[in-house]
Amino acid sequence: SNLDSSAIEARTSIAVSKGKFGRNVIQGIENNQGPYRLIGADGEQFIIVLSGTEFVYIDGELLLRGQDNDYVIDYNTSEITFTANRLITKDKRITVEFQYSDKNYARSIIEANTKMQLNDWEVFVNVYSEQDSKNQPLQQTLEDSDKELLFNAGDDFSMAIAPSIRNDGFDENSNRYEQIDSLGYQVLLFSSNPSTAIYSAIFSDVGVGNGDYVQSDFSSFGKVYQWVAPDTVSGSIVHNGRFNPVKLLVTPKKRQMISGGVQKHFGKGIVTTLELAYSNNDVNTFSTLDASDNEGYAGNLKIDINRKLNKNWTLKSNNKLEITSQHFTYVERYREVEFTRNWNVSNLPIGNQILGDIGFKLSRNKEFSVSYGLSSFNQDLDFSGIKNSLGITLNKFVDVDYKGSYLNSSSDLISNFYRHKGSISKSKGMFKVGYEDELEQNVFRLGDSLTNSSYQFYDYQFYVSNSDSTINKFKLFYREREDKRTNAGNLVQATRAINPGGSLQLLKNPKQQFILRSNYRILYISDSSLVSNKPENGILNRVEYRSNFFKGGITSTMFYEVGSGLELRKEFAYIEVPAGQGVYAWIDYNGDNVKDLNEFEIAQYPDQAQYLRISIPSNNYVKVFSNEFSEVLNVNFKNIFSSPGKLNKFIGRFNSQTSYKIQRKTTISDLLTNLNPFAETPDDEDLLSIQNSLRQSTFFNRTNSKFGLEHTYINLSSKNLLVSGFDLRERKSNEVKLRVNVSRQLTLQISSELENKRSKADYIQGRDYFLTNYKSEGKITYQPNTAFRVALIGGYKDKSNDPQLGVAEAYISEVGMEGKWNQLKKGTLLGTMKYAKIVYNGTTNTSLAYEMLESLQPGDNIIWTVGYQRTFANNLQLTINYNGRKSDTVAAVHTGGLQLRAFF
Repeated sequence: SNLDSSAIEARTSIAVSKGKFGRNVIQGIENNQGPYRLIGADGEQFIIVLSGTEFVYIDGELLLRGQDNDYVIDYNTSEITFTANRLITKDKRITVEFQYSDKNYARSIIEANTKMQLNDWEVFVNVYSEQDSKNQPLQQTLEDSDKELLFNAGDDFSMAIAPSIRNDGFDENSNRYEQIDSLGYQVLLFSSNPSTAIYSAIFSDVGVGNGDYVQSDFSSFGKVYQWVAPDTVSGSIVHNGRFNPVKLLVTPKKRQMISGGVQKHFGKGIVTTLELAYSNNDVNTFSTLDASDNEGYAGNLKIDINRKLNKNWTLKSNNKLEITSQHFTYVERYREVEFTRNWNVSNLPIGNQILGDIGFKLSRNKEFSVSYGLSSFNQDLDFSGIKNSLGITLNKFVDVDYKGSYLNSSSDLISNFYRHKGSISKSKGMFKVGYEDELEQNVFRLGDSLTNSSYQFYDYQFYVSNSDSTINKFKLFYREREDKRTNAGNLVQATRAINPGGSLQLLKNPKQQFILRSNYRILYISDSSLVSNKPENGILNRVEYRSNFFKGGITSTMFYEVGSGLELRKEFAYIEVPAGQGVYAWIDYNGDNVKDLNEFEIAQYPDQAQYLRISIPSNNYVKVFSNEFSEVLNVNFKNIFSSPGKLNKFIGRFNSQTSYKIQRKTTISDLLTNLNPFAETPDDEDLLSIQNSLRQSTFFNRTNSKFGLEHTYINLSSKNLLVSGFDLRERKSNEVKLRVNVSRQLTLQISSELENKRSKADYIQGRDYFLTNYKSEGKITYQPNTAFRVALIGGYKDKSNDPQLGVAEAYISEVGMEGKWNQLKKGTLLGTMKYAKIVYNGTTNTSLAYEMLESLQPGDNIIWTVGYQRTFANNLQLTINYNGRKSDTVAAVHTGGLQLRAFF
């Protein structure tokens, strides 16, 4: 409501929360652009990050997501990879704040805020409550014994560990164990015997030397664990594993906060704000134990001044006093991202805190400014620190920027922390010459002696670039960094790094744009006793080129990047889902009723799609050198040969599209080999993965209403290293398509394809084949109007395998029809019916047969589908599907589905 100069605003919302806040601090790895894997707030190893919730910082600087910016993220695997715009070294401090999917309990959120303004006064109140429903667990099942354990655990999560061995009976779709006696211990032994393999177990990583099991194998349903006998040394038991059959129980949590305050606007640019807050953070709502640390309080007083002294000079002052009690917890971080590092309080226990800031900044237009800040931070008797800050900027004659601070603090140790960042540059014409440096000296003393926590680094660079006002940009730089560590009570050089590089951006001409970024880093180890790194050379290159010639007749986009990183070798497991919701089908080739890894195929029909394949990262990291090159070339001959004449008119009917991409990841450290994307494929022991993709299409009369011709060549190959071995796939294809519009109602389409397909895997048996396939297909379509369409289809396929990999030939003759009936604003009905005659001379129950027969059977086969789709009220869509097939030796299979979608 508006009453004269007063106003009241209020907002309240109630929601079901799907996210949980997480914060990871990661130390960069030399020459490793990623991926860096994120873990949950409670140590969860496998999480799904909610899209767009992440904030990524390097050395306190917020980054931008995107392949053209600083980083890319895979939300499903929670992995972050940095682009060539950000060179990652051992010195980079990476901080990632994010929300991730947390479905251990049903969770609700209540949020409300109210603000009232009256003249120069403003009053505000905020309420936030987030709570797990302890009686509605989702991802975990809590027995009464588990709840009792959580009740007695209080806030001690180390006590929230429960045995996970259950007698669930034999299940062919999951790993099962039998329980045996070994050396007086009751241990689990992996087994597929239906009579004895009746136990299930959840194995948790309890750390090396704390468990009695190790991962020994991998089945279709995940990791397999094996018991290892402990040793007895001097009467003490020494464990030789890192896993135990226990489950780490997740506690239900509650987090609440109420904050309110008042703000007063005084004249002449003075604003005063007072805010008080109360928090209630219960990390285990099952238990009333350890509840004394749940509640906390905080207060914040700010005085901000922004005054114009005269037409040239401006004074700004920001002053703050913040008081927080020992157990106050925030909902989201409100201090600077590297607050604990800036104050040397990374290992400080919690306590009552007082933080004060006084800051002034005096500016003369945009030419000059000077700022000074005095800060104080105290926590009970544990820590006391005073920090002085100074900043100077000058933008006249030369450009100068200096930001420095000096911290003097005392706790268990006395520390002196000086740091600064500075730059000076001079522009002359189109050129700019500059110098930048960064220095940190952080000294910790115990008495008169330096501790091993002390360090110093000095990072500087000289550069030459063009002035900031030009569109085309270039920069050449030479950069060095020296790190010192404590040795015998003195700071001595531990490492030295040299980093020359440059960038070039030619963007002025919109028809030809070129971007180049290049970094070369050499790391020298001065004292190997002070650091664990080894001498290393790293290169990071990126090239982009976009061109446009002949008024769009030729367009090209080229991308090239070289880098390095660490990769996890992956394992795969298959989980069963309802029919039609999966991707893979299980075919028991050997008839032993055991789901082996080589018995899963991509499903051809919905009723077979009963399994999903999930990737489970291992603990095996491999140093990887990556290389990626791609080129997309489009040619429109009509724009090139635009002059009059029959020959030009004929050539102008052609179009061409070419796309090529190669990605290589190897363990070869040779620089020239890593720079060359077309280098010879290395041996298996040096190759992690390689993927090649070439697709070339040539069109004649592509947009002609009478007829058109198209030729497509495809060459695809991929080779990936898994934990158990290599998986190779190759496909080459030549296809010709002809389209003839006999009349407005009648269309004839003919296609012919010659294809080669190769499959090879050295970690499983029975999946090696090399097929030569010939396919020819014709289609006649009759469409008298937009509401009705019917088509007759006929085709022939000839498939044969390399005799050295198994004699097998298949001849498939097909005939069928399809139709579509569309009722305006009512719905669409589609249907197909196909008859397939198959002659096959190979063994039927194999992976090769599944591929060649397309999941059908030799002899006569009939396949049909019916689908209906209708939209109601413009936002509800109903879809009904029915599929069926029938073979000579197999009973008819019927599959139906119904789906209702709502659009908002």
